[in-house]
Amino acid sequence: HFLIAAVYEQRGESAEAIAKLEEARQLAPNDLELAFQLAVMYRQRDQLTKAQEELERVKRINPNHSNTRYLLGLVYDDKDETAKAISEFEVVAQLNPGNTQVQQIIANLKAGNSALEGIGAAPAPIEETPPEIEEIVEE
Repeated sequence: HFLIAAVYEQRGESAEAIAKLEEARQLAPNDLELAFQLAVMYRQRDQLTKAQEELERVKRINPNHSNTRYLLGLVYDDKDETAKAISEFEVVAQLNPGNTQVQQIIANLKAGNSALEGIGAAPAPIEETPPEIEEIVEE
């Protein structure tokens, strides 16, 4: 399911990719990376409530999953819920001591700026194309 979703995403068919990841979530509800990718796709399509719900579900499964809390902080920032965003990033900072990017994000939020002000955009959900997918996309 995940590889098929990746193919859909590579083809620019985000709705189909999300549908496939939602199917996969039903089969593997505790797969944190799958849930994280689904939340990233929700956020990219500006489905912030769905992204938030998925990330909060993952956080209940593993409260120390830094990527989940990081993305949840970004979602809260997108929704102008600054206090919640700061709270998430403070936990990320505790889990990743010395991470200067997270410290900058917290400083941005406390200064009334967006989380990623001067930092850049969050990475895409699928940055690389595995060989199995590359072959399918080329066909």
